[in-house]
Amino acid sequence: MSANIDTVELHKLLLCVLSTQFGKTFMAINCITDELDKDNTNGKSIHIIFTMNTLLNNRQFAKRLSDV
Repeated sequence: MSANIDTVELHKLLLCVLSTQFGKTFMAINCITDELDKDNTNGKSIHIIFTMNTLLNNRQFAKRLSDV
């Protein structure tokens, strides 16, 4: 793992802390799609995403996530 990437996985919680413009949204969407693909039969996946509380950030993430 790179020195610039710190991830902590505790039980079912994943925290991703990266620098600006380092692919956090891309990484989060890939994790969500991977988990949804694994769980297509049980349907038990719940994904909660915390973003910075601004309209621009929320709109940007929602737009990218809408393709999923």
